[in-house]
Amino acid sequence: MAPLRDPERDRSHILAARVRREIALDSSAPTGDRLRAIEQVESRALGKPKETLVQETEEPEALRLLREMSDADLERIISGSPAPEQPSAN
Repeated sequence: MAPLRDPERDRSHILAARVRREIALDSSAPTGDRLRAIEQVESRALGKPKETLVQETEEPEALRLLREMSDADLERIISGSPAPEQPSAN
């Protein structure tokens, strides 16, 4: 069974939306008040999200490798100098 709606509550929500609309459309109202009224009407119409979603993207491997390089290695690559020879393991 669907919950019973409260007509008084519905009327107060409608009245509040009308007041916000009037404030938003009133060119003599302060800009901050108008913006707040628009945001409130918008959030009620679209619904507020229940939670904030945070998207974390993984750093590309090439960028990670560049970040790990020393300044000397980066300067050598930029200048086009050959890599220093590694001693051979015997």
